[in-house]
Amino acid sequence: MTLTPIPALQTLLDEAKPVSLKRGECLVRSDVFSTSLYYVLSGSSRLLFSSQSDQGILTLRRLIQGDWVGWSNLLNGEPCEWVTAASDVELLEISAEKAANQLWNNKEILQAVIQLPHPQIASSAVIQWLKTQTKPVSDPDQLIRNVVEQGQLQLLDSLRTCSEPDRSLSHITANWAFGSPGQIVNNET
Repeated sequence: MTLTPIPALQTLLDEAKPVSLKRGECLVRSDVFSTSLYYVLSGSSRLLFSSQSDQGILTLRRLIQGDWVGWSNLLNGEPCEWVTAASDVELLEISAEKAANQLWNNKEILQAVIQLPHPQIASSAVIQWLKTQTKPVSDPDQLIRNVVEQGQLQLLDSLRTCSEPDRSLSHITANWAFGSPGQIVNNET
C-alpha cells in the first residue's frame, strides 16, 4: 500500500483498486464527469488545456507520484480535468461517489483536499475571464500558466478564509485570480 502525504486521505486509498495506463492513453476528459478519482503511484501524466491562442493542446502541469486526479472535478461541481499518460502510469482508483460523500461529510478530508493543488480550477477561471475581455490579452496561455504556477499558495489562503466552502469553488477562484488575495466576493447574488 502506498502512503499519501496527507493522512486524512489515506483511508480512501485503503479500498482503492490498481489501474494501469499506457503512454498516450486518456485518463479523464474535461467534457465527461469521471466516475473515479485517481492517485498516481508511478509514472507521469499531463494535465492538459486548450490553448487560448490557437496553439493546440498544451500541458498545464505534469502529474507525478503522489498527485491526485479528480478532486478538482468534485470541487468545481463539473468536469474540468483533462489528463493523459505521458509515460506508462500506475494508479489507484477510487469511486468518485464514495470520495464525494467523504469530501462533504468529513471536514478533515475536505481540508486535506483543499490543500491539494487545483490548477485546472484556476485555469478555468482565467479562461472564463479571458472570454469577457474586449481587448485581446497578449500571450493568454502564459497568463494561464503564471496564475497556476505562482498563485497556488494565495489560492489556498483565500480558501482558508471561507467558513463554509461553497460546493462550487469557481467564484472563489475567480475572485482570487482577479481581485485582492484574501478578499472573497460572492458573485452568485
